[in-house]
Amino acid sequence: MTYFVIMRLAVNYIDKMKNIICFISIVFSINTTCYSTPIITNFSATSSPIGVYDKFEISFSLNNYLNPFNDSQINTYCEFWDPNGVYYKTDAFFYEEFIKTDTLINTNDPFPAEILTATGNQTWRVRFTPKVAGQWSYRLIAIDANDSISYPSASILNFSCVSANNKGFVVKANNKFLKRSTGEFFFPVGENIGWYGLANNAPPYFDYGTNAYVHYIDELSSNNANFMRVWLDFYYGMALVGKDYPTSQTYYDLYNLKDAWQLDSIFNYAKSKDVNIMLCLFTHSTLGNDSYCNNNWNNNNPFNSNNGGPLSNPFDFFTDNNAKDKTKEILDYVISRWGYATNLMSWELFNEVDKIPDFNSSLATPGTWDLDVLNWHSEMKNYIQEKDHYDHLITTSYASEIDLVNTQVHALMDIVQSHEYKNVITNYSHNIQERFFMISFLNRLYNDVPYFVGEWGFSNPQDWIDFDPNGIELHNSLWSSSFSTAFGAAANWWWDNYIEPKDLYSIFYPVGKFMNSLTIPSADFVADYLNSNGIRTFNMHNTNKDTIYGWAQDINYHHPNLDSLYISTLNPIYQPTPNTTNNEIVIDDLISPLNTLYSVEWYNSQTADLQLSDTVLQINNQITINMPQSLRESTFGDAVFKITAIDNPSSFKRENHLPIKLFPNPTNEKIKIEIEHYTGQVNAKVYDLTGKLLFATNSTNISLKDYQKGVYLFKVSYADKLEEMRVIKH
Repeated sequence: MTYFVIMRLAVNYIDKMKNIICFISIVFSINTTCYSTPIITNFSATSSPIGVYDKFEISFSLNNYLNPFNDSQINTYCEFWDPNGVYYKTDAFFYEEFIKTDTLINTNDPFPAEILTATGNQTWRVRFTPKVAGQWSYRLIAIDANDSISYPSASILNFSCVSANNKGFVVKANNKFLKRSTGEFFFPVGENIGWYGLANNAPPYFDYGTNAYVHYIDELSSNNANFMRVWLDFYYGMALVGKDYPTSQTYYDLYNLKDAWQLDSIFNYAKSKDVNIMLCLFTHSTLGNDSYCNNNWNNNNPFNSNNGGPLSNPFDFFTDNNAKDKTKEILDYVISRWGYATNLMSWELFNEVDKIPDFNSSLATPGTWDLDVLNWHSEMKNYIQEKDHYDHLITTSYASEIDLVNTQVHALMDIVQSHEYKNVITNYSHNIQERFFMISFLNRLYNDVPYFVGEWGFSNPQDWIDFDPNGIELHNSLWSSSFSTAFGAAANWWWDNYIEPKDLYSIFYPVGKFMNSLTIPSADFVADYLNSNGIRTFNMHNTNKDTIYGWAQDINYHHPNLDSLYISTLNPIYQPTPNTTNNEIVIDDLISPLNTLYSVEWYNSQTADLQLSDTVLQINNQITINMPQSLRESTFGDAVFKITAIDNPSSFKRENHLPIKLFPNPTNEKIKIEIEHYTGQVNAKVYDLTGKLLFATNSTNISLKDYQKGVYLFKVSYADKLEEMRVIKH
C-alpha cells in the first residue's frame, strides 16, 4: 500500500472519530498542532473605502488542522450585511503564498518555465465583491469539532464602499445575449486557452505557468478580444486534485495550492486587461484512459480506488455519494476562492462529458449513463446556485451535436455551448459559416437560453498550418458566428497549435471592436442568410427589421473557392475577382411604413472602421443596399454593415430602456429629445460618422444649424441608461 493511500486512510479515520488528534506529520508543510477551540489571529483587510465591484479581501490566521479543506474539521466563513441589511455568507479558504522564479529550459521555448516555491506563509482568506455603495458590516465565524467563535467576539467590523466606474458581473440580458450587471453589452470574442503546457515532456517536468497566460492575455487584450476558456482539471496544466507533473505529487484530501496561486494570478491579470474567463471545472481527460487521456484514470486520478480513492470505475464519479460529496467540497473551495471575480463569465461544470465512454473503451457503459449524467448536472448546478451568491452563469459541454438526449442537460443550464469540428480541406460540404447559423437555429428549437460555440476548428490542427496559414477561415467564421444570434463569437480551440504560432490575434481585433460597440440586441433578434449576386450575407435583425447587423462576402472568397497560392500568401497577384459586377443586396419583408428612411453604414472587416454611410428608402417592403466595391475587392472580399430605420428608432425594443424619441428626423435644423415618464437630467453628445465629438449638451432642444447636411450620431444618457441614435440633417 502506498504512502499516499496510508495517509488517506489515516485522514478518513480521524474524520470519522471527530477528534482532532495530532499524531502524524504529513507532507505539504501543514503544521498539525492541536487546539481545543478555534483561534483567529493576524487579521487584516483591504483598506476602506473600496469601489463598488472591487475586491474586498480579508486575511487571517487560524490554529492548524490536519485537513483545512474539510469543513468537518474546520468551517470558517464571513458574514456580510449591505447598507440595507441584506445578508451574504462567503466561505473562507486556505491559502499559501509562493515565490515565482523563471528559467529558460530550451532555447526555442516560447516562454520561460515558471518555478513556484512555497514560502510557508499559510493563511486564510475571504474574498468578497460589494455590489452597492454605502457602509457594509461583517464578522468572521470559525467552527471546529469542539467549539465556534466569532471575530470580533462582541462587535462587528465595517468598511465603506463608494461608487466607482467598474464593470459588474456578467448576466443574461435576455434569452439570447449577455450584458454586465452594470448595463453594458457583453459580447465574448476570444479563444480557448485551456492550459499553459509543459516546457519539456519528460522528467523533471517544468511548466510555463502564468508566463504563458500573461502572453496570451496581452495578445487578446491588445486585439479587442475579451474572452478565454480555461480548464481547472488538467494534470499538465492547473488542477486542484490529481497529479501535478512538475512536483510528481498527487492531491486529493489536500489541494494543489501552487496551481490555485497560478489561477489567482491569471484572474487578476486578466481583469486588468478586461479579459473574461469561462472556467471549466471538470473534464473528460481525467476520467479516461484511451487516446490523449494518457491513462489518467488508471495512473493519475485520485478518485480511482487503485490510487486511494472511492471509485472502482470512472462512471461512478457521477453516482457514488462519496465522490459527489468530494465534488461539492471542491466546488466549495472554487466558489470561495474565485467566485468574487467580476471577470468570471461562467462556471463550466464539465467539458465534453459524453466522451467518457469513448475514452474507456474497455469498460461497459452503464445502461443508466445518460440519466446519471443528467442527475449529476442537476445536483451540482443546484449546489453551485446555493453557494454562489453572485449568481454566475453556469454551463456544461458535449462533444456531440445538440440533440434530444443531451438537450435535457443543456436545458438545466443558464447558457448553452456546442463544440463544432469540421474540415473544409477534406470535405468541401463542411461549410463552417453556414453550420454556425444552423446550429444556432437548432439550439433555439431545444433551449430558450443564450447559446454560442465554445470550441471549434479543423479536426486536425496541422491542417490549419498547412491550408489556412493566414486565418481566412478564422476571419470568416468569427464574423459569421457573430451574426448568428449566438451570445459570442465562436471560440477557436487551437490556440497553441495555430493562432499563436501563426500570430493571428489581429483577426480578433475588428470583431471585438464592432460587436461590443453595439447596443444590446433585443430578444426578438433572429438570424438570416442571403445569397445573391455572388454575395453571401449573414445577418441578424429584430422582428420588424428596423435594426439589422451583418456581414457580407463575395463567394469567391469563401475558403474552398480560393486559389491555394492566395490562401498561403494573400498576394494580390493571386487574389480573385468579384463573382459579379452587381453589388446589390436586397433585404425584404420589412414592415415599416412606406418611404421609411434607413441609415446604412459599411465597415471595413479588418479594422471595423466606418468606410461609407448612406441612406435608402423602403419601397414595397424592401430596401436595396450596395456593397462598396472597394470592400468587395479587399483582402477577404467582405464588409460589415449596420442598418437602422431613422424615422422610427424607438421601435427597436431595447432591454431596460425607457421609450426615447428624437424628432423631427430627418430635420432641417432642430432636434427635440423626449423620454416618456422621465423628467430628470439628460445629457447628449453629438458625433459625426468619423467618431469625432462635435458638442455636448444637457438641453433637450438641440440645433444642428452650424453643421453640414449628413448623418449624425446622438448618444443620449439619462438615469443609468444610454441610447444611441442617428439623425439626418437635410
